[in-house]
Amino acid sequence: MRTLTKFFFLSLMIAAVAPAARAEDRAGFLVGANLARLSTDGDVDSSTDSNLMFGGFAEFELSETFYIEPQFRYIEKGGEIATPNANADYDIARTLKYFEVPLHFKWKFRQGQAFRPYAYIGPALAFKVGDSTTITPRGGNGAINFNTTNDSARTIDFSAEIGGGAEFNFTDDVALRLGAAYSLGFLDVNESPNVWKTRGLQLFAGLGFAY
Repeated sequence: MRTLTKFFFLSLMIAAVAPAARAEDRAGFLVGANLARLSTDGDVDSSTDSNLMFGGFAEFELSETFYIEPQFRYIEKGGEIATPNANADYDIARTLKYFEVPLHFKWKFRQGQAFRPYAYIGPALAFKVGDSTTITPRGGNGAINFNTTNDSARTIDFSAEIGGGAEFNFTDDVALRLGAAYSLGFLDVNESPNVWKTRGLQLFAGLGFAY
């Protein structure tokens, strides 16, 4: 964990000096869905749950094709958890809520064109801000929602993201972006003996503005 943290903050230092390299930068916002699940061990299985994500970004151009993009976002991770008891008459959905700071190393193609595909890879450090559980009876009598205790899941998650998409430049100053990414968590976020690692397929849209 210490090595991963050092790598993340070194990457942030690189991003901090990036604005001096080029003047053609953008900032904006994004919103989307995180199709999240938990990678588990033992007798516990997890399936995908649809969760929310939204936030902002700042994109710094280092060359015509290479960019660094830190983001600041709220994201919900977790998944639907199957109980070991086959006779159980309820389903459990666990939602872990984070403030997350990804740092993307980004490549854009077709420079000078209105339509620009892109691809990126980078780390993401997340700090837990909430934790909730939803129990849904299989008979369809309504769900029960409650906040779990603060120590039921670890407060930090560290993951790697790889993704891509396309930008559509309406003008020189405004661009629409559409994209998708896969997030692979490295840390066990569960305090119990069962290992939980976060996974997610992120689908998002956003607007970027030159400044």
